[in-house]
Amino acid sequence: MTIQSSIRELGLFDLFQILHLNRKTGRLIISDGPEGREAQILFFEGAVCFAVSDNSSPKSVESFLIDWGVLDEQSLHGVEKALPKYEGFLECLEGEGIGLKNHLESFLSSRVRESIYEIFKWDMGECRFIEENLDEKREILISLNTENLILEGARRIDEWSNIRSKVPSRQSVFGIRSENQQSQKLNLKPKE
Repeated sequence: MTIQSSIRELGLFDLFQILHLNRKTGRLIISDGPEGREAQILFFEGAVCFAVSDNSSPKSVESFLIDWGVLDEQSLHGVEKALPKYEGFLECLEGEGIGLKNHLESFLSSRVRESIYEIFKWDMGECRFIEENLDEKREILISLNTENLILEGARRIDEWSNIRSKVPSRQSVFGIRSENQQSQKLNLKPKE
């Protein structure tokens, strides 16, 4: 099954829900025409298991691992040679001493989540889902709850539109007005 549509016609939240409810396995490719961005999201039985977005041409999983600081060129060559000995990519990274599997999963799942939340902000472009079997040896498959991603993505978009209505610009710098200091004492920590 192949699904192809514009983001305006079939929203990303709706598309994710369709893929989740129908327990689809494959690759969702989204291109944001005007800005030249492209994203790839892998689904396994309806669960999001990997996502990357890039401002240029598509990259391999290995390239993103290098960009994210998980691998360097030298360790990549060692992983590629050793990959046939292991059940999957993450097992290979652990077996070759790159990192513990649970630490790698935690790090990669946070990167995947943030990629998904950024992709949900796209309101223009084309999307295409290609149903295919995923090669667990060549792909990193970290099962994330698709429903939770949809809910959190929607919450962030709603929150951002709320902020946008109150803050005139992303470049705004906040300061304390002198009349507020007299009438109301603020107890702010340095981080705040």
